Amino acid sequence: PVSMFLMTHVYFLSYHVIVTKLLRLLVSICDNKLYQNIGMASGVIVFAILTAFLETYTISNFPYYTYPDYYTMLTKGSVFYSLFLIVTFPLFYFIDEKEQYSIGTVVMNGFGGMMIVLLLADIWRLISGYLMVQEDNIKVPYS
Repeated sequence: PVSMFLMTHVYFLSYHVIVTKLLRLLVSICDNKLYQNIGMASGVIVFAILTAFLETYTISNFPYYTYPDYYTMLTKGSVFYSLFLIVTFPLFYFIDEKEQYSIGTVVMNGFGGMMIVLLLADIWRLISGYLMVQEDNIKVPYS
């Protein structure tokens, strides 16, 4: 809905800032580099799926959102949405790390990240199949 357009930026920034803080806390707890990498990877996956699920669940109460198949949207739809977050959480995390990146590097990482999201989304579509089939047997990949 148009009413949510400007709030999208606030939502995504909030998600990324909160998860970055949690990931930094998770990495700081581990003293071994291997455990830090494992903690970072597992934290990104868990936080991405949790964030995607919670947003899908909570936004269903918005009056203009309807899901033809609520269960499928909460399961397949949340995992599909989390693919975006799995890529962007680490990108956001590394923007303000100890090593300084130029704006050009950040922009190119963003472009590369969105290409990865596009590929992951297409792979997910091929693996998971269609979300629903309409009455006249028209298959809808994302609805």
